[in-house]
Amino acid sequence: MLLLGCWVTGYQAPLSLVSHMDTDEEACRLDAKRSRSATVFSDQKSRGFHLHKSPLKDPTRLSRLLIAAC
Repeated sequence: MLLLGCWVTGYQAPLSLVSHMDTDEEACRLDAKRSRSATVFSDQKSRGFHLHKSPLKDPTRLSRLLIAAC
């Protein structure tokens, strides 16, 4: 298990990260990917599109709406 501090441009303090990865580079790289996907998810759900409030029930139509929103 790793405990690291990642210094990211734009942040005043290091980001603390606990990971099960083998190397610190791999842990920081995967955390950066997680950060991007979490932003997209929150945009779709609560910060913009409010897709969770969509009345669509048909999976095909909902998937088309998700594609358009992305």
